Amino acid sequence: MASWCPRMTAYRCALPLSLISSMAAPPELPVEISWSAPPSCPQESEFVTSVADLVGLEDGPRLDLRASISLSEAPPFAMRIELATPGGTEIQALEAESCTELVEAGSLLLATRILEARASAREAALRLANPFERPLPPTPAPRPRAPNLGNPPHVAWTGFRKPALTLAGLGGVVFGLGPRPNFALRAQLDLRWTRFGIAIVGQHAFASREEVAGGTYEVGASAGAALLCHAFRRQRTTIPLCAGVELSAMQGRAVPEDPDANPRAQLRVGIPVECGVSWRASARLGIRLQTGINVAATQPGFTAEAPSGQSIVFRTPDVAGYALLGIEVNP
Repeated sequence: MASWCPRMTAYRCALPLSLISSMAAPPELPVEISWSAPPSCPQESEFVTSVADLVGLEDGPRLDLRASISLSEAPPFAMRIELATPGGTEIQALEAESCTELVEAGSLLLATRILEARASAREAALRLANPFERPLPPTPAPRPRAPNLGNPPHVAWTGFRKPALTLAGLGGVVFGLGPRPNFALRAQLDLRWTRFGIAIVGQHAFASREEVAGGTYEVGASAGAALLCHAFRRQRTTIPLCAGVELSAMQGRAVPEDPDANPRAQLRVGIPVECGVSWRASARLGIRLQTGINVAATQPGFTAEAPSGQSIVFRTPDVAGYALLGIEVNP
């Protein structure tokens, strides 16, 4: 029988067929899937195609398996998979630096459960067809070929979620420690889970000078703090709110130093409350602005004799404030 497409126009006929095949709907899996993912991540059709490539398509009844899958909007990306079967509900949490890695790992998990459900359905059908025969030992489900995840350590099957580590270096101005504003440097280590985290802070405020009663006085401080933080995230922007306890070694002296003055270093206990904004320029590098106030629980004071014969008395204020700007790195 002659072909409906002439030989000379075979290429022209093949082109629409290729277009039609590329526009074909994704394969239908024998399970019910509920999918929720941000627009920047792979969508349900890509996920279904990936699962179908692993398990293959077979004619048969639908499996009694329902999968509810949701992905978070900002890195590090997280996927929550809830699998409902007659035997109960299984919940798995995955985490990775990219949505693509999560989709590949999630498709591997769902493909494994589909193959197990198929094997159980076959055994149940055999028992119904031959009720008087001795049942065969259970057939192990074939394991699908694992996809290439790129960097496997970034995909973790988490019961206890590993915290994200961030290092920050900041510089800025502190108000209320000395007579004048102090220039300060800060190093900060953050350990973050989904929304809550812990911050360990080391900060040094360089001494500032002020003339009082004919003499010169300078005050600086070195501090360490532990903070509990709660973060609000939106795509590349994170807004942390933190509060904790700070211990400072206040350093005050008259210039030139008076040997009869109080000890140079005194302890200051404060309660810092902070609000910051960080913006991720890339997966590992970001910019952070940190502001806050520090309420003094103790107020160290310093006394020294001025050249005029008057005593210089300085006591730290009740509240100090600061504004710091710097970079953060996710190693």
